[in-house]
Amino acid sequence: MTIETSVLSLLPQSTDNKEQREIEAEFIQRLNSQVIFALGEAGVEGAGGADTASAPQSYKASDKTSDQASIKKQPIDSEKSNQPDNARLHEAADRFIEELNQIPSLKNITAKISDEDKLQSAAFVYKYKTAFLSADLKKEIEADNYSLKLLSKLYSGFSGVSSAEIQNDLLLVGRALAADFSKDNSLKIENGHLVAYDDKGHEWILVFAVLNADSLSTKVASQFTIQTDNLIDRIENEYPDISIIKKGAVFYSDYAASTSQREITILGSVTTVGIFCLIFFVFRSFVPVFLTIGSILCGIISALFFTTLIYDEINLIIIGMCLSVIGIVCDYTIYFTTLRIGALESAAETIRKLTKPLSFAVITDLCAYLIILLSPVKAVSQMAFFCMCTISFACLFVIIVEPFFLERLKRTKLPFESFFKDYLTFIRQPKLRISIISVLFFISLSALFNLKTNDDPMSFQSMPKALKTQEMSINRLKNCLLSHSMTEK
Repeated sequence: MTIETSVLSLLPQSTDNKEQREIEAEFIQRLNSQVIFALGEAGVEGAGGADTASAPQSYKASDKTSDQASIKKQPIDSEKSNQPDNARLHEAADRFIEELNQIPSLKNITAKISDEDKLQSAAFVYKYKTAFLSADLKKEIEADNYSLKLLSKLYSGFSGVSSAEIQNDLLLVGRALAADFSKDNSLKIENGHLVAYDDKGHEWILVFAVLNADSLSTKVASQFTIQTDNLIDRIENEYPDISIIKKGAVFYSDYAASTSQREITILGSVTTVGIFCLIFFVFRSFVPVFLTIGSILCGIISALFFTTLIYDEINLIIIGMCLSVIGIVCDYTIYFTTLRIGALESAAETIRKLTKPLSFAVITDLCAYLIILLSPVKAVSQMAFFCMCTISFACLFVIIVEPFFLERLKRTKLPFESFFKDYLTFIRQPKLRISIISVLFFISLSALFNLKTNDDPMSFQSMPKALKTQEMSINRLKNCLLSHSMTEK
């Protein structure tokens, strides 16, 4: 059984054809495996445009329960000349890259740009030059006077246009693209490092890494996050004037997995213990408690089996969302046990009377989840299928197994029986029932008109502000992702 932890798996998937699904899976796999680090001056606002007053440190995997990131030194005035020594920044980058190579879950690290990489980058850009055209350059090429510019370059003795260039690139798009690239000085190669500059002129060294295909499991992703956090701590302690920020889907997935595991443990334990205490208080017997545990385990184990059989994997975030089904499953045992209190008939006769109402209740729940099952989001359909299996097999457990254990129940009367009788008598008044229904109708109608939709899968999980801030900082470094595709082999 595969436990999926990536938040990208919550994205809707295409069902048109197999090839398109394979392309989407490969694309998500690449997004999951790519990691970007940026080394720059400590205390500088990330990429020169962060909304926060200072740049937070890396999110610590050892303290996943908090979104608070420690704040580094106060930002310095960009006009002051107290920036760290350029050589010291490159020294820290070399040290960081050396330690990064020791992490076994990384299969490829792009940090040093060799002459061969430069040639490959130039060949890549030239081959796919039309994809790199800017909007201004496209307008220039589409202009009526572009042909006159071409003629002036062809007949100019100083342009240096060769016959091979004319043969392979008649419109001289590659030459125009190179001139367009030269206008942007926010990116350069210095001492072999890929250096990007933010809009305030601060220097950042970019390091790109790719995870192994088998390094996206929950355990390995957690280990990688801890290793990178420890490495960043060591480098920042060794070079106090250097700050390291990071970006990657693996960090979000690790945070989502750890949060889901914590929620499953806490919410599951609190819900289960609370329900069991309530059942024991009402029935004064451990038999209904153990039967409730049995029905829940029967439903969950069967749901896990059939879900993994059909989907091959299950998302950990969705398992946390499926905790809501525990209350529904417990109701079936409570219904049956309540009817057995003070009953003179046998348990088989009681369950025979209850089979039809229980079946209608299960069918109603299944129809509700069936609508969710049609969702294009794979993880959401997993949740619906998981809940449907849990409810079905838990109900079968109640009908088939529980009558053998509830033949004799010591409890003969429910607690607070007189209170509940008075309550039922009160709400059965016709005027009161009409009033309650009217109020609920208008509340539902108001909620329907104020309904707001959200198709962002990231809303399934609250993300740490520290990681989000660092991602925005790296995104503000101009052309960093473009440079990755140009330098990646």
